[in-house]
Amino acid sequence: MAAAIVRLNLTSAIAAGPASTEFLTVFASELLNLSEWVPRWFTSYEIELPADAEEHPLLHGPSKVIAKESRTECFFKGLGAGSEGTIGELVALHTIENATKSGSLASDARVCRLYGLVVDTLGPHRSDTRVVGMLLSYIKTKRRGILGTLQYVAHEEQSRKHLHRWANDLNNILGGLHKARCIWGDAKPENVLVDNEDNLWLIDFGGGYTPGWVGEEQQGTQRGDLEAMEKIRQWLEQLGDQ
Repeated sequence: MAAAIVRLNLTSAIAAGPASTEFLTVFASELLNLSEWVPRWFTSYEIELPADAEEHPLLHGPSKVIAKESRTECFFKGLGAGSEGTIGELVALHTIENATKSGSLASDARVCRLYGLVVDTLGPHRSDTRVVGMLLSYIKTKRRGILGTLQYVAHEEQSRKHLHRWANDLNNILGGLHKARCIWGDAKPENVLVDNEDNLWLIDFGGGYTPGWVGEEQQGTQRGDLEAMEKIRQWLEQLGDQ
């Protein structure tokens, strides 16, 4: 499978858009040979929805999926048409993968990781193969969807006892990322998941920024991450004082 992936038609991998040529250049220059670092490859036939999936999941896009052979639960994130954020996230996940292998990032650091890529074939030729999505670490959260993020969980009464610890945990996780030369990017409470054991996980390494958390001029930098971290810490402290 990996040998075929080397010959991916990048024009098929990302739907054509106004900036598709630019994105393909970034894709080719930054990721180079995907088969050298992506840990696993799957076709859509090797992925299934769980038995408790919504009645019409394709109306919303799948989220939790299962790799059939290993029965591993993953989060499926489709590749958007001409999405620079998707390319940035793949590059960031590559950095995290390398940092983990080298030991500069702890293997148990609570950050979302790439489990594999999903590919499909549109025709009889290898050049018709395209990447359609990423399989990411599946984190069992306290609530489903956006309600499972720190942005919402932190407001719950039962979370008050965790607020101080969460601020320290976030600081430690981010410090580990930066030590490994990784960047979080769009740092904000909505990009932090709270699992069912009240631990925090950093997600979404696609870059960008959110006004109020990271300044535009600091996006994609460690300084931007630290700026957002300080604002998150202050926000958690304010919630604890209410």
